[in-house]
Amino acid sequence: MSSPSCNSALSGAAALLALLFLTAACQGTAPPRRIVSDGRVVMGTLLDVQLVVAGDARSELDALFDSVIELEDRVSHYDANSDVAQLSAAAGSGPQSVDPRVRDLIELSIRYSELTSGAFDVTLGKLVDVWKRGVATEIDYEVVAAAREASGVEHLHVDEDGRVELSREGVKLDFGGIAKGWALDRLLPVLAEQGIHSALLSFGQSSVWARGVPPEGSTAGSGWKLALRLPGGGFAGRVTLRDQALSVSSSFPPEPPRASVVIDPRTGWPVERRAIAVVITERAALAEALSTALLVLDFEEGLALVESLESVEALLVDEEGRLAASSKWQEVSRFEEVGSGFRALSPRAR
Repeated sequence: MSSPSCNSALSGAAALLALLFLTAACQGTAPPRRIVSDGRVVMGTLLDVQLVVAGDARSELDALFDSVIELEDRVSHYDANSDVAQLSAAAGSGPQSVDPRVRDLIELSIRYSELTSGAFDVTLGKLVDVWKRGVATEIDYEVVAAAREASGVEHLHVDEDGRVELSREGVKLDFGGIAKGWALDRLLPVLAEQGIHSALLSFGQSSVWARGVPPEGSTAGSGWKLALRLPGGGFAGRVTLRDQALSVSSSFPPEPPRASVVIDPRTGWPVERRAIAVVITERAALAEALSTALLVLDFEEGLALVESLESVEALLVDEEGRLAASSKWQEVSRFEEVGSGFRALSPRAR
């Protein structure tokens, strides 16, 4: 599923994280456990998997990537045979049977839309298509209005028998703003079955699951360290994650400038404010949905939403580099600002 999507960040968020991790093996001593890593393009971006294991873990890596590819086949709106594409094609035609995993994704998406008062919405497929095709000066107001009419999570229903319905003809689903986090969440049981307790799973460096600690991180409070990049260059700071999911979304337009990277579901038009939203919580799907919603909501409303939720913390950075954070952000993320002695490092070579 390659694509920008729903009201989520596009490629602008893909380079907002950098790994700041070097294995003990690079220091000349072979530890009992080491990192085995691989990266493959899945769901339109690079999925980087780093496993802390004693062996080579090739079969474990293959199983993880195969699991994500299978999920992609179900939720891609580019594949006409996927459950999601068929649902969109059948909009207005009554309830449809879907894979139970897709039903789970849809139920999560409806819940998160309600949680964010509509700031997160997976029914914006037609609006995404409109804004992908042209810059703002080329967009016809009537075209945007028509695409917005063919959206709205109120048209998405899950029946008691498990079938899913898009009740309005023309509504098109796009799960790009949650599917990567959802896929990462579904990899955790696979890791558990494999007996792997430490791993870093990173989707395009914008949706991350950090499980356990890296090999040298055996002391309390240690974890996986990642830098938060700024779209214009430089770094906002560094976070340290342990058994946490993180998502980064950005409303900074990529190069060359496009109309937007984020669509406001309430208007059908791009979010004008340029900002970065970082969310840390216990589910990657929730983190991804919230990081998108925080770009749509104003800073005060967004942080109030975060404060109302358990085990969720967030950081917002505006285009001038000013930071606004939830009350326990520092405690949960162990955030180090650039100005507090943080030294930016490059991602480790593979």
